[in-house]
Amino acid sequence: CGSIAAWWNTRGPSFIMQDDDTGNIRYSLCNGNFTPIFPDDKTLVAPFKEHQPKKKTSLSATGWMDGETARASIFYMDNSDAIVNALLKCDWNTGHWENSGEYVVSGGAPKVAPDSGISAVLLGSTEGYRVYYSDLEGTLHAIGYTPSTTWSYYGVVSQDVASSQAIGSTFSDTNITVVRPRDGENMGVSQLYNDTMWHISTFPEPLTQTGNHSTNATKASDLKLSSGSANFTLPAWDGKGSALAVTINNKDVRSIFYIGTDKKLYQVSNSDGNSTWSLAPRPDEEEESWPLADAAGAPIAIASDAGSRVVRLYYMSGGRMVEVNGDHGRWQAATVLPNTNTSQTTGAQGPAATNTPTTNDDEDSGELSDGAKAGISVGVTLGVIALAGTPFVLWLLRRRQRRIDEAAAAAMAAVRRDQYKPENGSGSGSGLGPGAGSA
Repeated sequence: CGSIAAWWNTRGPSFIMQDDDTGNIRYSLCNGNFTPIFPDDKTLVAPFKEHQPKKKTSLSATGWMDGETARASIFYMDNSDAIVNALLKCDWNTGHWENSGEYVVSGGAPKVAPDSGISAVLLGSTEGYRVYYSDLEGTLHAIGYTPSTTWSYYGVVSQDVASSQAIGSTFSDTNITVVRPRDGENMGVSQLYNDTMWHISTFPEPLTQTGNHSTNATKASDLKLSSGSANFTLPAWDGKGSALAVTINNKDVRSIFYIGTDKKLYQVSNSDGNSTWSLAPRPDEEEESWPLADAAGAPIAIASDAGSRVVRLYYMSGGRMVEVNGDHGRWQAATVLPNTNTSQTTGAQGPAATNTPTTNDDEDSGELSDGAKAGISVGVTLGVIALAGTPFVLWLLRRRQRRIDEAAAAAMAAVRRDQYKPENGSGSGSGLGPGAGSA
């Protein structure tokens, strides 16, 4: 398959995937619940109008519940190598995405490399989006949007070298982390603190200059490795992987997932926001929980949520899309995504509460036992629900979910209302702000 992107809203996970042959963007049904429904129908694709995605584009996405339906904000490259932001709205009766507009958002920033990775985070209704990409020289850049400034160029993130175009990012509060493969033995990490400066580090081998001596202002030639200082090695790593899946939990444990050269899934983690990383333990039932991918360095995507302690990974295994479930810090048996919804008739009911499994355990082992506020879930959590399906309970759950969705919609009102006003754009879709696009 091509690139994959996933996200979590207050109802459950969703993902998109590019079809290698056609370049179209396939998707899981947008009216799904706790487990995505991924139809076999390859003609079920995102309905782009003015800016078709180029083949082999990178993908990144966020999404949220908006009252009675779901919305998604996805980022990709078009055939002119511009970064496009497409807004989609869910038709709840069919589970199909509808186009709400497409906007070029990279105009005015350094030119995007044709094979650049793309990674986006949504920091909230005030701070808006940040999107990370590589230019023609391999320098890592940021563009961003806030309601007060619209889309703008946010400057250099890192001048360090990279061995592939894969980019992964995550955030917690004001701490943003962006990760790229550095070489055949190391990864490069850029971390933004409250001081508005990007701090550059590498692992397993550290840089010779650490702390404030290695920042986004440091030239690539001055970012040198401290040879022989590694405390572990990255297994099955050649620095050429096509994707990195990055997340952070509410204990500031950051985790990076990748598919190795042996087609196995690997996780490295770090705690307390420092630059010390280590290999995370593998599941006891490894073959069941972390099945082999179909290809070395294969595409992988993550959907996670702090409040409901959810971690879901998506990649191709055995010719099918699988969901690797690490909810509550416990790796369950991976599942092949169903292609039909057998639990309810499509369109029979609107958004309902997510029946997230519960646990009282709070593991602190470096695994993802908790999540941080991430993506466009906007910190709204479903909590945990373990109630019988009586009519009263169903009514109670639906009323509760409606309140949650209204809160999520209100939190994102500024982004949805102001982001794509015509006066905020260039009118042509080519400037820093989004253009009129297609509505």
